Amino acid sequence: MWKVTEGNQPFNVAIEDKEFIGRVERKEISFKKNDCLKCLIRETQFYSGNNLKKETIIAEVIALIPSSPPSLPAAQYEMPF
Repeated sequence: MWKVTEGNQPFNVAIEDKEFIGRVERKEISFKKNDCLKCLIRETQFYSGNNLKKETIIAEVIALIPSSPPSLPAAQYEMPF
């Protein structure tokens, strides 16, 4: 389960997008606080006893939107010695 937010409301989701999970595990992509994921989601509501519950699943991650532009590598300068 992953913890995400929509606005200020945190909730747990499962991510079914195996390609996205693989890229994260192989460290091909990374993300940080306040980055956004554009996703195709599936929500299911059901009763558990007398309580209405909701399950949210990320079926596909369409895009990773960084909260700030990626930093550029530091410039390298020749030293005069």
